[in-house]
Amino acid sequence: MTGTNDKLRSLFLTVLMVVSVFGGTVAFAGTAAAANTDPGVTSATESNNAITVEFNRSGVESLNSEAGDVAAEDVEVYIRSAGSGEFVNYSTDSAADFDLTDVTTDETAGENAEVVLGTGNGWGNLSPADEVKVQFNNLVSTGSSDGLYNTGNVSVDLSAATLAYSNNDYNTEGSAQRVYQGTPITIDASGSNTEDGSADNTPFLFQNADTNSTILEGSTGEDAQRFVFNTDRLSSGDTYRLVFNPTSGAQDIDNTGDRKVKYITIDSLQLSASLDQDGSLFEHNEDVELDVSGDAIRGNSRLAVTIDGPSTKYEEARLDNGGNIVDASYSYSPSDVDAGDYTVTVTDVKTGVDVTAGEFSVDEFPSASSASFGGGVFEEERGDVVEIPINLQNSEEGAQATVQVGSKSETNYVTNVTVADEDGDGQVVLEWNTYMTGTNISERIFSAQGDDNVTNFGNESGAFMQDLRQAAADNGQLGFTDVANAPDSHIDYAAIATIDAASYDLAVVANDEDDDLNNFNFTEVDEDDVGAVSINSRSTESSDVWVVPAGKTDQVDLQFIDENTDNTEDDIDGNLTQSDQATEGELIVHQVSASGLEGILRNRTDAGTNATQAFLNEESNYVENNANIGNLFPTFTAAFEELEPQANRQPRTFDLDTTNTVVIPDYQNDTYYIAVKLSGVDEDKLVDNDAWNASFGFEEYDAIGPVLGGEGGGTVDSEWTYYDAEANLQTNADDEVIIRNEDSQTIRGDTNVAPGTKLGLRINSQEDTSPFLTTLNTHVSEDRTFAASGDFSQRGAGINFTVNVRRGGDRIGGPYDGRILGEATASVTFNDQAVPEENQEVRVESATLSDGGFIAIHEGSASGDVIGTSRYLEPGQHSNVRIDLDEDVSETTTLVAMPHLDDNSNNLYDFPEADAPYTADGGAVTDSASVSLDVDTPTPTPTATPTDTPSPTPTPTDEPTDTPTDEPTDTPTDEPADETDEPEDTPTPTTEDDGAGFGVAVSLIALLGAALIAARRRD
Repeated sequence: MTGTNDKLRSLFLTVLMVVSVFGGTVAFAGTAAAANTDPGVTSATESNNAITVEFNRSGVESLNSEAGDVAAEDVEVYIRSAGSGEFVNYSTDSAADFDLTDVTTDETAGENAEVVLGTGNGWGNLSPADEVKVQFNNLVSTGSSDGLYNTGNVSVDLSAATLAYSNNDYNTEGSAQRVYQGTPITIDASGSNTEDGSADNTPFLFQNADTNSTILEGSTGEDAQRFVFNTDRLSSGDTYRLVFNPTSGAQDIDNTGDRKVKYITIDSLQLSASLDQDGSLFEHNEDVELDVSGDAIRGNSRLAVTIDGPSTKYEEARLDNGGNIVDASYSYSPSDVDAGDYTVTVTDVKTGVDVTAGEFSVDEFPSASSASFGGGVFEEERGDVVEIPINLQNSEEGAQATVQVGSKSETNYVTNVTVADEDGDGQVVLEWNTYMTGTNISERIFSAQGDDNVTNFGNESGAFMQDLRQAAADNGQLGFTDVANAPDSHIDYAAIATIDAASYDLAVVANDEDDDLNNFNFTEVDEDDVGAVSINSRSTESSDVWVVPAGKTDQVDLQFIDENTDNTEDDIDGNLTQSDQATEGELIVHQVSASGLEGILRNRTDAGTNATQAFLNEESNYVENNANIGNLFPTFTAAFEELEPQANRQPRTFDLDTTNTVVIPDYQNDTYYIAVKLSGVDEDKLVDNDAWNASFGFEEYDAIGPVLGGEGGGTVDSEWTYYDAEANLQTNADDEVIIRNEDSQTIRGDTNVAPGTKLGLRINSQEDTSPFLTTLNTHVSEDRTFAASGDFSQRGAGINFTVNVRRGGDRIGGPYDGRILGEATASVTFNDQAVPEENQEVRVESATLSDGGFIAIHEGSASGDVIGTSRYLEPGQHSNVRIDLDEDVSETTTLVAMPHLDDNSNNLYDFPEADAPYTADGGAVTDSASVSLDVDTPTPTPTATPTDTPSPTPTPTDEPTDTPTDEPTDTPTDEPADETDEPEDTPTPTTEDDGAGFGVAVSLIALLGAALIAARRRD
């Protein structure tokens, strides 16, 4: 534990020498005890707020009574109170803080020279935690060449208690003075010599009264009657005995008077303190925030906190009535604390007891070897935010670079801004808000991305700034009409005029610690350290309308939009659909493509406002309806208005506010989504089948002087229609929904609600003997159809039910009547056959379909591609079903015939969306056949060989001819002749029961063809 002046005082020293510095204007030089031929101060001590200065005996004549007392004008006293960083000056000088009046020479000192600066000087209570300096000037001295002597500034030893020989206090153990361990006390021997009053070099003995062990046997020192003793080496809880002029005679010093004893008892203050930021390293540009906590056994006491390092701070704190340290939080800006290591010390003002709370450091100024833009030109539209990448070479964390934007001579505008590479990655992206340019408000104009930041702003200047203030005065809405009264900065300057579309020069320089950032000079800039910003005119380009399902309205943000429009593999795709219709409860989204809006919104969002409120605060109708906003210059309109209203009635409009509107900006793509919850719109305004228009309008930016690059205004709009939500189910001819008592039964329908909407089909049995209630959930597909499947295998056939379609808790379709039917059955016979090359048609021998439907032909296997389907077949038995193939058979191929239901009762084959296969034993009903190309068709030869088989003639006649022809003849088919333009090369056997009639010749040919096929099979 140390004293308040942070010096260890040896118990055996009798002279204190101090060298210190006062303020920054007064230099204190400690004065050592002079040799016998030189005058000097031997001790300067304080007791009960009086300061006693004792000189040596060698010829300071003005201190001797016969030479006259010291004059007050020759003495200066400087006092720094605990917790204060400033010294207060007491002297007769007119510039002093207080007059010094109580200065006396002790007449009883004999040949000792002693001056007392009394309590009448008004400095009040002095404590060991204070710092006091004294200086004597113009003393008459025989040892000085000009007869005058100046002591310089001498530190005064302060104490919290006094053990004085001259009084009768603390003379017994029972009356011992209580002193906290570490408290300095004054041993005052004055008055111990009754003959001449001198008590210089009075011997004393310090003993432990409990053990009689000696702690110190010393004296007040030559030419001194007082000695300040520090009690930090005494033990807490013990009582000590101080003996003036002891009788032991152990020292080679004569007693100056009679023996006298004093007693003190030592107690521990138990002062403790800790620094919350102990061991912390603060960056060079970081605020130093310090918090000290701790306690002591005594409350209601002042504390002094010293933060000592390359620069020193003096602060105050206190112990509350419970002995806890309070009011001990301190904050310093980077410019207040020099780089280096610091120690925080807490001192109890009354006793001088101190402890170290902790240490911290402030980092040195970081540097980069250079900075550049890489010669880049950075483009953006007028009113948007420009990104300016800055490269720093060999950059340390926190390295700074100053950027100059613009040129007074070229663009009548220039400013400086300093950025810091806080993460040390060698790059800072400076963001320049072109809309807010001219406001002269740093944080509204410039920012840095990520962990980096803007550390200094050099203000904006140039003719643009002067003319902007004049325009604001001419406008008159900002509270002044005389440009002389225009403030240097004003946020509404941005609305008066916007910086023009032009090319603005850039320059950048890496900073050193000594750079004056407010007046930075860009006289020397390398070629790579320059660049340019090209600001183009803005535009309002286009708009679209999208719709979001009712259940997703609270999930819409930029990520939702991105995932739903760009990533077709994402499982939530379909929840945002470009559409010209919407229903109640959904979210209608007006997508606006327009540049030049980012700066307007970022001005507000960078200050903490969300994007929706920022947008509304700039929207004309919203500002007009909310006077509390106080925006004098709203910048655009966004409206939803009814198209083609009835005669003699104003069109209905939506009132956009924070309860029903969400605005999502996509600055990167100059796109803005204005989403309105239809559930938050007055329901009286939403009428089924009404047409609406979503519009966005932007007036062009004003400019100082002519507008370069065009005006930049414009309006875009998109039309859409509002509908009451409804859903329809597919039914049979009797308007019934039909399902079967099987697994995977599907009910289908269509709706006008948004794709992605979750629907529930609520199915309720109407049979008392078989009650059930179940809900099938599904989602609306992109084409606004839906299909819901469920397992009804445990339900009996013949059950009647009703179906309602619900969206959330609301019914939007139904009730529909329905029936559960038994299992549908089918059979099919498909024989091996050959097909003609020019008439790719297969024949299904027979098929039985309990509920009607279709027969599909699969290639290769039941899971192969469908290459042909029949017409719709009524329920019942069918034979000789002919099916045209969509793909030609070129070689022997296995084909599979598969009966399908007509699930949706539309007489059209819609598999896989509908029309499931007939099943049996858990699998589809099928039959397969080997189908080949018919290569045995007779071909023409030069000479024909008569056969018993009749041959068709080129043209039908009443009588057949006896002689065969050289060329094959056309064979009549079962289809009318006018359905084909070209004759068949080969006859095709056809036995369909509902085909056309056969002639005799054709019948014979058919029989012969069948016989030949049978023969080939036998072979």
